[in-house]
Amino acid sequence: MVHADLPPAEEQNATETAKTYKVTCDRRNVTGIDNFAVQVLNASQPSSDDDVVDSHKPWAVWFYSSNEALCSSALEDLMEFLNANGTECSVVLFFTAWCQFSASLAPHFNALPRVFPSMHFLALDASQHSSLSTRFGTVAVPNILLFQGAKPMARFNQTDRTLETLSSFIGNQTGEDRDVWGSDETV
Repeated sequence: MVHADLPPAEEQNATETAKTYKVTCDRRNVTGIDNFAVQVLNASQPSSDDDVVDSHKPWAVWFYSSNEALCSSALEDLMEFLNANGTECSVVLFFTAWCQFSASLAPHFNALPRVFPSMHFLALDASQHSSLSTRFGTVAVPNILLFQGAKPMARFNQTDRTLETLSSFIGNQTGEDRDVWGSDETV
């Protein structure tokens, strides 16, 4: 009888359980940030320095520089937000104010910055930024893309749009752990 020296079962499965992720995100420094929110890129900007909430998009926080008028194009604004040369990750939602599916997705998407505080989240109105929609292949709304720097890496492709499915999508693509900011609980 020949006895083979086999490693313990735990060692045999070690290579099988090691998962590689499509995107490796650098974590942004969240020190000193106390409000994690989705930023919204709009064609028109507010006239004051106060945060403005549009009644048609109650989940929206305007995306603007508090002391400067934005003079650049929407593409330049998006590239600046995405940090084209960076390796941090951003999740971008293409929505329209009139779309019922965008409206039902809003509370779930708005919760993501608290679940993944080391990532950036942006929403942009696809009807106001058709060139961006075309550039990134958005033919229907809502549409969610995961970016690393300015490069689109993955598209959320499920009809069930909940905090759980969005969190699973981000976790499966990046390996990022869910970390509810300001809470000891995980989602």
